[in-house]
Amino acid sequence: MFLKRNSRTLSLKKRNDLDGAVGTEAIAAASERINSKHFKYPESGFVSRIEHSLLYAMVREPDIFPTETVSNAIDEEDFSIYFYVRPKPGTTIREYDVSYAQLTALLALTGEEWPHDSDIPPRLCRKISQAVIRHADQHGLDRKTEIDDLLKPLYNYVIRREAKQSAKILPWLIPALGATVITGNPLPMYAAFMASNIFESRNIDKGATSTANTDRMVESGERAANVEQASLLEETYGPDDETEDVIIDWS
Repeated sequence: MFLKRNSRTLSLKKRNDLDGAVGTEAIAAASERINSKHFKYPESGFVSRIEHSLLYAMVREPDIFPTETVSNAIDEEDFSIYFYVRPKPGTTIREYDVSYAQLTALLALTGEEWPHDSDIPPRLCRKISQAVIRHADQHGLDRKTEIDDLLKPLYNYVIRREAKQSAKILPWLIPALGATVITGNPLPMYAAFMASNIFESRNIDKGATSTANTDRMVESGERAANVEQASLLEETYGPDDETEDVIIDWS
């Protein structure tokens, strides 16, 4: 779903559409186009584009950038600059519109590219969630609603990817299932199952990793919301006041 650094992943048509962009800029522009489609970016785009950041390049290439380097970059990044939607030409605004879509795209990329036991996915989600919560508090917005806006599209993306993956395997299995029912011989079904798994093994492994990382990121986001809530209430009311946990509603 996401583009790697190698520019050969770009089709000739896409290269011609990039208006002279080359190298890493071409990859960033193509990634932005893909993310815009899958995560419903605002039509006018963003003031600061995440795909053109060094952090996005680091997340995309875990085999190149050491974990410690990426962790430090996450800790030092100001994620709030990626909230703001670029105004449409000719419009006068008092305040920028806000969208978390490109940060959701960054989380999805992280979930797919980093190992399931890496600290990077939950660490990144925690930092982004904290930025979202601070924005909510500064503007009198509901924290749960804002965290939902960040993480629900990530969850839905994983569901769509798993459904697409299952659809790719079904054409292998249905004819074999029919042969198995007619003949009573389980070998056609077994052979088709093995073939489909070999054919899709890389996507299955990557999908399983992404799903595991998504679960960890959602948990990290909820935990960040609750910790942030507790710390702010403690500053205001004292340590003994009760707080209500932030739970994301997936319905």
